[in-house]
Amino acid sequence: MKTSQRQNVKTSQHRRPQSRQLPVSTSRHLDVFFVFLLVVAPGCAVGAPQRPPKGANATSAAEDVQGDQGDSPRKKDAAKAHTPLSQIEPAVHKPTPPKTLNPVSEQAARHVATALRLIEDRRYTEAALKLAKALREDPSHPQIHRALCRLHWRAGNVERARTHAVRALEGNPDNAATQYILGRCEAMSATGDDRYQSEARGDLSAAILHYRTALLCSDRNRDPDNVALIHYYLGEALTGAGYLDAALKQYSRFDRAVTGRDPADVNDSELATLLHSTNGSAREARSRTLDKLGRFAEAAAELAPLIAQLPDDVRHRDRKLQLL
Repeated sequence: MKTSQRQNVKTSQHRRPQSRQLPVSTSRHLDVFFVFLLVVAPGCAVGAPQRPPKGANATSAAEDVQGDQGDSPRKKDAAKAHTPLSQIEPAVHKPTPPKTLNPVSEQAARHVATALRLIEDRRYTEAALKLAKALREDPSHPQIHRALCRLHWRAGNVERARTHAVRALEGNPDNAATQYILGRCEAMSATGDDRYQSEARGDLSAAILHYRTALLCSDRNRDPDNVALIHYYLGEALTGAGYLDAALKQYSRFDRAVTGRDPADVNDSELATLLHSTNGSAREARSRTLDKLGRFAEAAAELAPLIAQLPDDVRHRDRKLQLL
């Protein structure tokens, strides 16, 4: 009897459990469920970015948030993207020149004139020596500080350019070139440009304010090249701050100002460099901004002339394929 019980125990220990088969209906339901997980669910993930189908008109940033309720961040960003330049805060006003401004001394004026020519020739050390002499003649005159601002800006010393721009504008705020340079200094500080070891104490709002003020200065039309630079970099600052529609208009104004101009024939070295790096237009910048607005087909169309102009440059071609 005991032997029989031990044999039964051993047999039960080595007996493999029999698998239970699911009913046919349950098995079919599981198959459908796994197909859903593998094929359908990945595209339905919450927050998964989805491009519009090819050939479809992409919705704008404002249309993308029509279903949002209240003042959600997305709705605020969409409203900001379509804010006209005239409604951007703070408001700008035409700068008022000082009622009385004594002319710089004759000797200092000669030093400044010589220094400006040396700056254009990139002979910065010699220009600095001339302006040091002018500064000894009249240490607070805005004309001398404007020249020093231009010197340090061209030499790549942003902090010194900022210091002299502020001094010059304190004496006379009605100068477009100085307002522009101060705007550039603020923009570089805001973006933390490592090429210019500047303190991050500026902001894009301040840069936009100075660019807009420059366009209201009474002497703005004396230097069309400077006006073209203002339009381009105002567009860049507006894009960075999220004012996308306003940025597009500034890029278009830049294009109108430089259409047909050869960088080799441009006297302003800064504008010549910009034209060379952008292939003579703001199309690439405009394409980036249109992309942010969700207007992908228009963004791709902006790249078509650049592709035709530079057939060996695959960067624009690849970017266009990503947009379509």
